[in-house]
Amino acid sequence: MQTRRQGYGIDIEGYSNFEVNVAAPVRDYSGKAVGAVNMCVSKLLYLNRSQEYIQMTVALGKELSSVL
Repeated sequence: MQTRRQGYGIDIEGYSNFEVNVAAPVRDYSGKAVGAVNMCVSKLLYLNRSQEYIQMTVALGKELSSVL
């Protein structure tokens, strides 16, 4: 539920040690989530620039959604 409210999700070291994944939905014309974009960065880079990575991922998700 928190991911839905925020508009993005974060997975810290879920797949591999020292990696962080940030994902945002891609929505169709009706607002239904039909896909997602994901950014994977090292944990060290993420900790130093977390807000920047979140903003870039969410912005890309919104841009792709607008094309649909």
